Amino acid sequence: MNLTRVLSGAQLTDKGHGKYSVTIANPLDVSYEGLPPAGTTLPGAQGPGVFLSIQPDGGVQARKEAGAWESCTISGNLLIFSPVLEGVFVLPFATFKA
Repeated sequence: MNLTRVLSGAQLTDKGHGKYSVTIANPLDVSYEGLPPAGTTLPGAQGPGVFLSIQPDGGVQARKEAGAWESCTISGNLLIFSPVLEGVFVLPFATFKA
């Protein structure tokens, strides 16, 4: 049995007004639920500390700067990305205290 890894609340940056950006490494260093497997190089910026970018078609990319498509809101333990009015995409995340 394999456990599911989700994005961590520690990867979130508060952009104000209820908006957040998600920091990842590209190529992906681990496999997260809802994203391509570890080792995948996403289109766009590469390196540690780039921002997850959800495109209007649901495609996943990475960017050096966090703009509208790199922004999400939080509902419970879901990150809600809605880069265009026609589509809403969700990714699970978790916060914890040691």
